[in-house]
Amino acid sequence: MKCATVQKNLAGYLDDALIGEERVRERAAIREHLELCGGCREELQRFRKLAVLLSRVPKSVPPADLAVRIKVAAAQAQQSQSWATRWRNFRDHAQIILENVFRPLTVPAKTWAPEKHDVELSSPHGLLVDVTVDAEGRMTDYQILSGPTSSDLSRQVYQMLLFSRFSPMLSFGRPTAGGHVVVSFSAVRVRG
Repeated sequence: MKCATVQKNLAGYLDDALIGEERVRERAAIREHLELCGGCREELQRFRKLAVLLSRVPKSVPPADLAVRIKVAAAQAQQSQSWATRWRNFRDHAQIILENVFRPLTVPAKTWAPEKHDVELSSPHGLLVDVTVDAEGRMTDYQILSGPTSSDLSRQVYQMLLFSRFSPMLSFGRPTAGGHVVVSFSAVRVRG
């Protein structure tokens, strides 16, 4: 075994983290190398000294009131927002509310008629559709994963998804470039 390979694996050798049949052979090879190589033995001693020194370092315990101090700091930061930031947050919030109020009014010209497909959708999983969504939450493409695939049903699913809007996927609170939504449809019968 070469010194570079042994030195790369010394920490695992010292921690006895090399387990498994192949690792046992590797551990034996490192032990043999250490018996012959003084430089690698010195490196192993450095690792041992470091482990001893680290074990003596006192563990730091966070203050008991840390969570309260973080909440207070967050509240103060929120209160110190500028008027422009507050206005932007208000406008964004109002826009979401208006979109949610008026979105149900935009329905496709041909409505979804599940009763026409009761037999097809009565399978245990119904219809499972993978929808590709852009950053605004609009459908860009879709694929039927399981269930009936008749052309009439596919056309109705397309029309319904075309007028649907999904919440875009967020990364650190900001919309990402797009994503996928899996939608499941099944037959529902209401008698009354």
